[in-house]
Amino acid sequence: MDHIGDHQPWSLSIDLNGVVSPTSSQPQPRLRVTPLTSLLGHRAISQLKELRIDAEEPITGVESLTFPALESLLVLWRQPNHHIQTLDTPFPTVPNLTKLVIVNAITLNSNTSTTKLPWSRLTHLFIEGITMHKWRMVIGQCVELREGCFSLEEPSQHIAEIVSDNVHITPTALSHIRKLTFLNKPPFHRDFQQLSFPALEELNVVFGQEDVGLGLHEGWRPDTLGAFHDVKRIMVAGRQARINSLENTISLLLDATPFVERLEVDVKCDAGALLQLLTSDPSKLRLAQLQTLDITLNLEGPDHRSFPLAVFDAMVRSRGCPKASSSRAGSPPSLKQVTLRLPKTAGFHDVRRSIDNVSPQLKEAGVRIDVVEESVQSGVLPPNEDFEEYRHWNDGLMDFLVRA
Repeated sequence: MDHIGDHQPWSLSIDLNGVVSPTSSQPQPRLRVTPLTSLLGHRAISQLKELRIDAEEPITGVESLTFPALESLLVLWRQPNHHIQTLDTPFPTVPNLTKLVIVNAITLNSNTSTTKLPWSRLTHLFIEGITMHKWRMVIGQCVELREGCFSLEEPSQHIAEIVSDNVHITPTALSHIRKLTFLNKPPFHRDFQQLSFPALEELNVVFGQEDVGLGLHEGWRPDTLGAFHDVKRIMVAGRQARINSLENTISLLLDATPFVERLEVDVKCDAGALLQLLTSDPSKLRLAQLQTLDITLNLEGPDHRSFPLAVFDAMVRSRGCPKASSSRAGSPPSLKQVTLRLPKTAGFHDVRRSIDNVSPQLKEAGVRIDVVEESVQSGVLPPNEDFEEYRHWNDGLMDFLVRA
């Protein structure tokens, strides 16, 4: 560190996870020479721009330090169930921070763990492991936020709610946020308490593991979904989660977002029911502005006979043919592109040929159809610490949303 100039911006990654010694089955600490306090007390710290702390459990020492030039901070604890009652905050003082990633590090039994950070300055925020009430309290302070990604947890013996139900929360309109992502368990069955996103352009919902209480059986609240009214792009993905009731979830979301131009759906559900849901209904404004549709149909059968070709054909025609558009108050047909992703089964090529047979008529109406052979592993999944997927925002933190 002595070779780092006093005026040269730099980044630091601290890995405090145990490693297994060749002669021992017990994890050994990686930092064995330089104490953490000595490392972080170096004069070069004043020019530190990025800091990553990756530890098995909460660490002490950083909470008393100040990083005046720090712009991006990543704090990852790999043991979310670790009990710690005496440490008020795991965070240093970071007056110029704008990008923050925290994983399992905001579940302390203390309110001071959130008051330390400059929420009102943040432009990019990723939090995994936070309760609904505390998330609502935190995000209401993020008045400059441009992009957020959140994984909310239900209160438990390991994650205290901290904020009581009778705490007054002011109605908030986050006027700068353009992109919002929810991971694992979208909180759409909960009350957002007059939180709105008037400038929001993109909403992503990425489910995690199945059978972990995804809130899919409780139904999503129309008043909560109204916070996303003006969104233009929606993704609902996560093949490990099965949605049995489209009417209580995705249907309500699409009814609440009439200006969607791009929709991507990749979840386990009944293929025919999903296509019927996407079919244009003259009595509704659902997806009236839709231009691009990207759907993955997880067929139940081993061959092409389980593909609902007639329903697919009717759906595309309803959104791309002039006859259908005339019933929508004279508006022109909006659908231009359909990407249909199908699993690699013995009947994939049969399905493709069947679709090719109807594609020419649909192309005349201005709809292009691409059929893609999809592998199970190619689906969108939340970041996973086992694969070192937690990164700084500028290093591709949200790349997991990008598909080929």
